[in-house]
Amino acid sequence: MSYFMDPGEMDRHLTVEKKTTSTNDYNEEVESWGTDGTIWARKTDQHGDEEKEGGQIVATGRTKWTIYFYPGLNARDYRFKDEYGNLFDIIGEPMEKGFREFMEVETVRRDNGTA
Repeated sequence: MSYFMDPGEMDRHLTVEKKTTSTNDYNEEVESWGTDGTIWARKTDQHGDEEKEGGQIVATGRTKWTIYFYPGLNARDYRFKDEYGNLFDIIGEPMEKGFREFMEVETVRRDNGTA
């Protein structure tokens, strides 16, 4: 079954970041994020929450992104950054729409900008 979407709705430019791990001088695992690619996406805001993290209140907002199929994309190793520098952590596994045509990706954005 084909999944149709007007390409004009893909009006957001996202950077796809991939997590890598390395070992520091003390043999501790260190995570870092690097650019894996850039994509066009459609943004659908869902709802927001507040949660306590590290002794401070952090606002979070959930967003669903519709993107062209991106092989290997998963919640464990990838995240998005929008053109304003906001980071979006992927929650759950991306859902494929059509046969390798599009994906719907649920994310959460943190207002405090933590990496």
